[in-house]
Formats: sequence, C-alpha cells, structure tokens
Amino acid sequence: MSTVASDLLERVRERMAALHATQEGVANSCGLSQPHLSKVLSNKIKLAPKTQRLLAAWLVGDKPAEDGGGAQELGQLVERLLEGSTERRMQIMQLLRILDALIR
Repeated sequence: MSTVASDLLERVRERMAALHATQEGVANSCGLSQPHLSKVLSNKIKLAPKTQRLLAAWLVGDKPAEDGGGAQELGQLVERLLEGSTERRMQIMQLLRILDALIR
C-alpha cells in the first residue's frame, strides 16, 4: 500500500475516533457499504482510487454522495498527487499534516 493511502486511512481512523463515528455512518456518507469500508480500513483489500477520493472528501467535510462538485474537485487533486514523484507526495503530505495541526 502506498504511503499516501496509508496516511489517508490513518487519518480516516483518527477522525472517526474523534467524532465517535461508526463505520456504517462513514460508509453511508461516502456511498460505500459498511463491509467494504471495514475491509479497506483493516487493509484486507486494496484502496481503490474511487474509494480513496470518497474518503478524502469525507475527511475534509464534503458530502460526496450528495454533492459531487467538491468531491470531484478533491478527487482530481488526489489523482494529480498520486501521479507525482514520491518525494513530491511526501512534501505535500508533510504540508497537509502541518495545516491539519494548525486547524485543530
């Protein structure tokens, strides 16, 4: 699993814990099934690009199942991030961690 995907799943787990969110609630918000989300979070199946976009949108508070605009834009950014070099992705992830710490 890529570092970007691992970081994303860790952030999803952290946010779920902070919000006391259930897998069922998160899955419903993202338009996924709870069993599928469970398998993704436990690394039993590979994180597909579509699921990655949906979870990234959930992290930033977009409602991907209802409002495709924000999720689509975020998805495009994630895809561009994944196309970049490993060094560039790591720099961006470090920047995102810094920003996350500032808004908490």
